[in-house]
Amino acid sequence: MSGMNTILKVEDLKTQFVSWNGLVKALDGISFEIRSGECLGLVGETGCGKSVTALSIMNLIPETSGAVTGGKITFEDYNLVETQMAACKVIQTKTKPRLKVRRSKIKENSRKMNKIRGGMLSMIFQEPMTTLNPVMTIGEQITDVLYAHQISELTQRIIARKSITEEELRVIYKHCVEGNDLKFLFDFVDLNNGLKGIVPQIEFIINRKDITNYRKKKMISDLFDKDRSVPTQINRLKVWKSIRVPRFLPPLLKQEAEKVAIELLSKVSIPEPTKVIIQYPHELSGGMRQRVVIAIAIACNPHLLIADEPTTALDVTTQAQILDIIKDLKNIHSMSILFITHDLGVISDISDKVAVMYAGNIVEMAYTENLFERPKHPYTQGLLKSIPVYEQKKTELAAIPGSVPNLVHPPEGCRFNPRCDHVMEICRTTKPVMTEVEENHSVACWLYSKKEEK
Repeated sequence: MSGMNTILKVEDLKTQFVSWNGLVKALDGISFEIRSGECLGLVGETGCGKSVTALSIMNLIPETSGAVTGGKITFEDYNLVETQMAACKVIQTKTKPRLKVRRSKIKENSRKMNKIRGGMLSMIFQEPMTTLNPVMTIGEQITDVLYAHQISELTQRIIARKSITEEELRVIYKHCVEGNDLKFLFDFVDLNNGLKGIVPQIEFIINRKDITNYRKKKMISDLFDKDRSVPTQINRLKVWKSIRVPRFLPPLLKQEAEKVAIELLSKVSIPEPTKVIIQYPHELSGGMRQRVVIAIAIACNPHLLIADEPTTALDVTTQAQILDIIKDLKNIHSMSILFITHDLGVISDISDKVAVMYAGNIVEMAYTENLFERPKHPYTQGLLKSIPVYEQKKTELAAIPGSVPNLVHPPEGCRFNPRCDHVMEICRTTKPVMTEVEENHSVACWLYSKKEEK
């Protein structure tokens, strides 16, 4: 399943939590890949580790209770767990496990992740009422994301309008210089003849490698002061420290951000978006709130969208509408999606591939059609048998005996062995590895492993 266009690669990921009862081994070495434009469905019972997988990828495991203890997550060119693992470690003492936290590394990790999270990598959380801020309007919550990651894109939208005035240009130009966004400095200069003369000099300063960044800012600031061709309104500007969002955003950018927010709400099929942006979350229904959460998640056109049970607690009609919205986004923007759910019916509708999870392990992975037609792992077979089929009349549904194991003291070997009808002696002692049983179909079960491995 590897390929040149792999956008996310998770390798042997382990995440653990500390508790009064001991160390909770929530993820026990899971591995999978998602390619560009592909939707991977992650399915399993409640408590199997689906949401922990999402939080580990998003780097949102609370440092007060848990940590990623092993493995690697590669998102495009970023290693998402290297700094995270250095910031927080699980220490096993004689009495009980504890967490060793390095505050300097946590700050470094936050700075690194804030550039990625919400922009290139985004997530739809489970419960929209707890996800949205109850004291902020819908418009404010969407524009906050735009201010954090889309300042340059908002500015480009303003520039692209043919009706732009000279005064609006000065506001944009001032914002870019004060925000130290020198990349877009040169795009704006072409729109004003009075600034063309200083472009080569600024480019020369920026391209010099023998001076510090502070000195570059000072030289550019001096250049604006000395050049008389620069309009007086723009003269004597100081190049401030590089900041992501200024304390005071020009009204022009605020207006543009609100326009984008309205467009996003329309994209997720919210009626009367101009009214919704000034409303608060409690004024909307559950389905409307979920649409708002999706709008926030896709605001920056992320390369990978993680959807953690986005249709939970919604009625069937609203579920279908939300799924249609996500499918449209995937098809239109070629967005990669990790779709987490316990509902196999939803998985069959939206996913290209499926990974079945049990007690912190991935036990089977295949293309959706293959998994539903030829399930291999006893756990997957049990899940599919428990789904009601309209054409078949049954007095009762099949059920998997037992319950999800305690992950503080998980079973030895295969974690499913206490509930499996096909259990063998090796299942109780040795953990099975993922084995490819047919093309693009892998299963972690001793029933399908080679005889010499047994």
